[in-house]
Parts: sequence; C-alpha cells; structure tokens
Amino acid sequence: MQNGVSSVLAVIGKEVLNLETGIGRLQSKLGSLNKTSLAVFGGLGLAAGGAFAAGLAKVAEHGTKLLVSR
Repeated sequence: MQNGVSSVLAVIGKEVLNLETGIGRLQSKLGSLNKTSLAVFGGLGLAAGGAFAAGLAKVAEHGTKLLVSR
C-alpha cells in the first residue's frame, strides 16, 4: 500500500492484539478474585447464619418461658 498505510495497519493490529492479551490477563485475575471473594463471603454467610439461628433459638426459648409462666 502507498503512503505507509500498511505500516499503520500493522501497528494498529499489534495494539489490538496487545489489548486482547491485557484483557485476558485482567479476566483471569478477576476470576481468581471472584473465587476468593466467594470463599470469604461464603464463610461469613455461614457464620452469620449460625449466629442468626442461635438468636432465633434464644427468642424461642424466651417465648416458651413467657407462655409457661402465664
């Protein structure tokens, strides 16, 4: 091609390939971050669920005491 158009297209092609590689790296890092976040938030959810269940048991016990005392 004339006027250096082919060299410009080559540079643009190279930059597009570099961009795709960078996006692939970012996606893989986000994927591992999501797995770690899922594990952390899953553990926190289990702990919160256990505390909630214990709280409900206390409320039920208190309610039973109120009903029996009447």
